[in-house]
Amino acid sequence: MTDIVIPIKSIATVKSRLRHFLDEPARAGLVLAMLNDLLDTIRQCDVDDVWLVAQDTSVFKMGNRFGTNNIREIQSCGYNHGVLIGLKAVPENRSVLVLPGDIPLTRPQDIDRLIQLQRTVTPAVGIVPDSNCNGTNGLSLSSPRLFSTLFGKDSFHRHQLICKNLGIIPTIIKTKNMALDIDTLGDILSLLSSGRACNTIDFLNVIGFHPQRYKPKIRGIA
Repeated sequence: MTDIVIPIKSIATVKSRLRHFLDEPARAGLVLAMLNDLLDTIRQCDVDDVWLVAQDTSVFKMGNRFGTNNIREIQSCGYNHGVLIGLKAVPENRSVLVLPGDIPLTRPQDIDRLIQLQRTVTPAVGIVPDSNCNGTNGLSLSSPRLFSTLFGKDSFHRHQLICKNLGIIPTIIKTKNMALDIDTLGDILSLLSSGRACNTIDFLNVIGFHPQRYKPKIRGIA
């Protein structure tokens, strides 16, 4: 049995690096659109409980559409604290996936691959790196009590180091679908040029986001 934990930062402060391109309501809408995409993907997979850890009622309303278990974080103490709250809610006899809410291109086969990993050896850890192999865009743990996470800068390497210290050989799972997390304008442009259909792209189209308007400002961004 596998649960999924999805921590969502406060919408009032989330995606601050996009503040020059999207106002606060648009950034909030972007967060909800990306969460919609992720939850829609998850419901096509063989998982047990999905735990949303957040502060905002709008996030929980989105989760309710997909039957999530909602945990309200009264005071935000950082992303890893939100992960910890979620992991504590997961029964000890279940494996767990920790997923960020901003990976809208994730497909069911990506989730299934992380789940299957837990049916091979124990203890087992799977780490999905971001496109720069710096951050962690997915973490698969054979037990919710296996270790405390270190999401944030250089978390991909820090999670590998934790595994090494525990004598665990982690499985590195590189998937293009999950590698793209949406934090910067360059990420949005990559999403829009992906050729994929998703709620997040639909949202950007609805608010009239035009990528060509910003291209001269981001020379050098791949």
